[in-house]
Amino acid sequence: MMKFILIYFFLTYLCLPNDLRQVHLNDFTKNQLINVYSLCDLSKENILKSLDSNKNTECDSFMIINKYNDSLLINKIELISLFQNIELANKEYESAEVMVSSERSNLILSSLNNKVLKITNQNYSNTSDISKILTNINGVAMISTSPGSTKPVIRGLYGNRILTLFNGLKFDNQQWQDEHGMNLNKLGVDYVNIIKGPASIIYGSEALGGIIDIVDIGKNKIPKSEKSVCMNLHSNTGGAELEYNSSNLYKNSWFNIFTSLISHSDYNDGNGNRVLNSRFSNFNFKTNYGFIKNNWKSVYLFNSNYSLNGFIFNDYESFTSIDNRWSKLMNGPHHIVNLNNFSNLNSIHLDKSSLDINYSLKTNYRAENEGGNELSLKMLQLSSQIHLIYNYKLDDIYSFLISSNSNLLKNTNYGKRKIIPNAMAFESNIAGVLKANFNFIVAELGISQGYSQINSLYTNGVNSEEKDLDPFFQRRYFNNIMFGFNYFKDNFNCNYNISSGIRVPNLVELSSNGLHEGVYVYEIGDPNLENEKSINNNLDLNFNFDNFSLNGSLFFNKIKNFIYLKSKDGDWFGFPIQEFIQKTANLYGGELQLECKNILKNTNIVLAYSNISGVFKGNSYLPFIPANSLKFEVKFTKIFNDNFLIKTYLKDNYVFEQTKFSSYESYTSSYNLINIGIDFNWDNKYQIQLNSTNLLDVQYFDNLSRLKYFGYYNQGRVVTLTFLYNY
Repeated sequence: MMKFILIYFFLTYLCLPNDLRQVHLNDFTKNQLINVYSLCDLSKENILKSLDSNKNTECDSFMIINKYNDSLLINKIELISLFQNIELANKEYESAEVMVSSERSNLILSSLNNKVLKITNQNYSNTSDISKILTNINGVAMISTSPGSTKPVIRGLYGNRILTLFNGLKFDNQQWQDEHGMNLNKLGVDYVNIIKGPASIIYGSEALGGIIDIVDIGKNKIPKSEKSVCMNLHSNTGGAELEYNSSNLYKNSWFNIFTSLISHSDYNDGNGNRVLNSRFSNFNFKTNYGFIKNNWKSVYLFNSNYSLNGFIFNDYESFTSIDNRWSKLMNGPHHIVNLNNFSNLNSIHLDKSSLDINYSLKTNYRAENEGGNELSLKMLQLSSQIHLIYNYKLDDIYSFLISSNSNLLKNTNYGKRKIIPNAMAFESNIAGVLKANFNFIVAELGISQGYSQINSLYTNGVNSEEKDLDPFFQRRYFNNIMFGFNYFKDNFNCNYNISSGIRVPNLVELSSNGLHEGVYVYEIGDPNLENEKSINNNLDLNFNFDNFSLNGSLFFNKIKNFIYLKSKDGDWFGFPIQEFIQKTANLYGGELQLECKNILKNTNIVLAYSNISGVFKGNSYLPFIPANSLKFEVKFTKIFNDNFLIKTYLKDNYVFEQTKFSSYESYTSSYNLINIGIDFNWDNKYQIQLNSTNLLDVQYFDNLSRLKYFGYYNQGRVVTLTFLYNY
């Protein structure tokens, strides 16, 4: 393997010039700037001097160039921040194409550990799955039930302990079951904001472990009109993905349409064995319209997703006949999910203050065909949210923020099988944050008060036809605090944050009493479960120089009343019995990353290490904790005649053995995966990419794969061919 890496490194190195580097915003300081170009009128005039004295330009898109001839596209907010020399405090850089985003929400506090991951077809053509893309962030992993059913894991927490946002508003895809994936892909996504650690002070329950904020192209004014068509072909699953994007910019408004169709057959593992019924397909549609009128910006967004995912279980072939190897038909048991989301985002800017008024309406239909061509489970979830954010600047040092966030949810069963009762749920949270911005330090102090209410309705036949679930009503109060500071000077940046988090038990944990077919376990809930409460400490240290950067993070997250499943003696008709109980849990660890730029000509080299441990009081281990990992990445770039670009990369991901596993898990051995790719780009108009993941076709179990317990290995070699046309 090492010989292969060295040969690749040497051959690519020989042909590359020394005038190109992977660049980030922290590579540009004010004394290094040479040119600033406005892209609104496609002018070639250097406007550096005029911007230095007048930052009131209406343009929101610029190209900056430094003394190394590095260039980067940024917008107005980024440019102003750059001139104020505070970007070290934001520390929004990451080896995996993490770029600074000017769209960062006012709610993301500078003392929190947050990263911004820029999403483009050029960067992530080998997958459309947001969960897989997020694993490029150090400290973020992925739990999977199949290639089409995945969810992200942030520092050992996932599901209802990680809050997913769509353009700053809560997105609920019924994450209360491990096998329920996020069903979100990169179509029309501009960037993703990731917070590691509690953000409950602003968002209330479920933000106990972190935040994933998926921000669409069009939430902010787009820089120009453009259209594109993209097609991906995948070898392992015989899969095909077709995507169309259209962005239209007018004088003071913009309009976008995005649509995609994805279809995959069953996958093969590293031994070439087919994993039956692991197929999936989905259709996605997004559109948005935005305008700016004086000091008011308003954006209307709509997205829809329809997805099908096959059930995977032991001895599948004994239940049904095996179809054609490349069949994509959903003739066997499968999930059906249809998501629809409408939202309206409004920002009003005044002299010393701003007011955001955001609301959304969502529908989530989930059905399960468990065999016999009949939908046994049919469930519809309706939800709405309104979020008010008020920022006020008291003076040059102090400012404060007030946030009010309210959610209403209704769940209704329509099928014969019911796993959670019909119910109504309401939650509201109000928060206040005081910020102080001194010369080299920003301090933040916040407090919030929240309220949650669950009212279940009479539901016959919950978990089995013989059982009825009597209604219950619960009202819970909670509060959160946070304190943090961000110190930055010269090439050094230090962040510290201590914050509390909260999670209210979900309906499954409160009301289960029956067989859960998704995991084939008889589960018993408890209506007397208490709220999960966490206190998280996070420390970030960052050193940034012209040719390298070193970033380290340490965290300790203590969670009281952690809810988990514990096995009981006996069985139910051969199925194991587990009950939801609570215990104090500690999660701790850290991430370390070294990035070297231009140490060898035209190279960007990244070495990243992640370490996470999860331990209950009494020294037993939490389930589904990611194994420690060590990642190595090298990238090269070459330009010919100013209009032809070649990029190539090699990634080596070594995952250590997992010896710290829970009572119902098993040991997972170490493994090593190599990914490689090359990208050809003509005039940024025509693009062809060839990528391979798991190049050596390694047969392995991932500790976070739920298929491991059915004896199914993870996916083997995948070769992806991408064609992209911009016009």
